[in-house]
Amino acid sequence: MGPETGVSRVSFHTENSGYGVGRAVSAGRKLIEQECVDLVVGVMNPRAVRLMHELFESTKTVLVAASAGECMATEALPSTIFHCSLNGWQSHRAMGEWAGRAAGRRAAVIASFSQSGYDLLPAFRRGFEERGGAVVSTHIVDAPAGGVSIGEALAAAAASQPDLVYALFSDTEVDEFLRSYAASPMAGTIPLLGSAGMVEAGRAQGITTCMSWAEQLRTLENRQFVEACRKSGRSASTYMLLGYDTASLIVQGLAASGGDPRSARFVEGLRTASFSSPRGQLAVDPQTQSVVSPLYLRRSTHTATGVANRVLAELPPLQGGAVADMRPGKGGTAGWLHSSLVV
Repeated sequence: MGPETGVSRVSFHTENSGYGVGRAVSAGRKLIEQECVDLVVGVMNPRAVRLMHELFESTKTVLVAASAGECMATEALPSTIFHCSLNGWQSHRAMGEWAGRAAGRRAAVIASFSQSGYDLLPAFRRGFEERGGAVVSTHIVDAPAGGVSIGEALAAAAASQPDLVYALFSDTEVDEFLRSYAASPMAGTIPLLGSAGMVEAGRAQGITTCMSWAEQLRTLENRQFVEACRKSGRSASTYMLLGYDTASLIVQGLAASGGDPRSARFVEGLRTASFSSPRGQLAVDPQTQSVVSPLYLRRSTHTATGVANRVLAELPPLQGGAVADMRPGKGGTAGWLHSSLVV
């Protein structure tokens, strides 16, 4: 910690909660009541956080929940809970709006079952429809009941005669989908749009995505971040960026409170935080106590060091109505409760 925070030494206490809100509550209670920590930081889905807010409210302990932003934080919880995310659902909403303006009017959506239970697909649909587009077919791959194979999904998508295909896959599913798409009649004729997870591992070129960061952003902060990662022996990634920004948010609170994370000044410092990040200028939305970030339209392309995301444009910020019509009952999903770091 730097001198501006008023903190000279930090001790870390780690609990692995695994899957399940009940386990997360038990881990948090242990940290607070037995380890006597002053601040809890964890990778947590906003919907899971809602189910465990009583722990942090009753103990007046600050929780900074980090996530990909796969589910939206719809409203402020107790004043001690904050979210730092990669703004996943906002990116998908902005992608939908851009696609409706610039890529076509008819979209076929294909997603893996594991990635289909978050707010990402509904966000894309809402943005696309907002600009006059229509999702003409939706296909969920390998669902436990009623799911189809990737080949079947692509054949059905082609039959719906889309202007574009929007895909959401992660991990090893990406490779299988890309191989199948390249062999389909739509390859080379129908544009492929997708989630950031489709290209984050440097798998394929020619995919248009939207996200709150790109490794090729031409800013001083990003160049320094990418170089620092390189010197540490790792390539810069969204995972590392999320940790960096979460720590930067906490530093803002500590600087405002003289290093006291138990004080009201710490909470106010988080609520009013605004700071420079490798992804641009970040600020906390006081309504949801969530970090808001710029959003970038990107296209994966070959570089001297492999496939990377080239920034095409910064997309307009979402208006307030975009949040209102994504709330449960108005377009949001029931939602998986485990957190996904693939957006």
